[in-house]
Amino acid sequence: AQDAFGTPAQNNFGAPAQDAFGTPAQDNFGAPAQDSFGTPAQDNAAAPAQDAFGAPAQDGLSQPAPAYVAPDYSQSAQTNYNAADADLEKTANTIKTLGIVSLVVSIVLGCCCTIAGPIVGIVGLVKANGLKASMDLLTPEGQKSVNTGKALCIAGIAVGALWIVVNIILSAAGVMSDVLSDM
Repeated sequence: AQDAFGTPAQNNFGAPAQDAFGTPAQDNFGAPAQDSFGTPAQDNAAAPAQDAFGAPAQDGLSQPAPAYVAPDYSQSAQTNYNAADADLEKTANTIKTLGIVSLVVSIVLGCCCTIAGPIVGIVGLVKANGLKASMDLLTPEGQKSVNTGKALCIAGIAVGALWIVVNIILSAAGVMSDVLSDM
């Protein structure tokens, strides 16, 4: 059954017309009835399709969107950073500074003040070893500062020790006394 425009007739509830046996009406060529836009006519009052367990059927392509969960911007969600950790960060930066000073003093002043660089380097290493137990409380930048400071302290001690050995050899050879007497 079709109307004057060739669209299938519908009942009063918007459902497609059915024949006497309850099957959807078909056009003259045996195709299912269609609405005026060419899409298969549907019964709006029909229950949604269900799977074997009674859950709403899904086409397999579309998944229901997950529920939105607002991000947690609280202080505890970011890190366990507090005021005590700020002191540890300062100590980490101090260790790095001591390492830089140790290396610079050992290189620049090694010929005349040989012991200063290694002393600063030893102080930096002692501070770094004291911080070893609380390394997990430091941020990654703080841990990097401690490790860099330790390496610089070791390099400063090594350069200072090298200068000490060079000064001992030169003193034994009498070169240093000649250099100092000319000043």
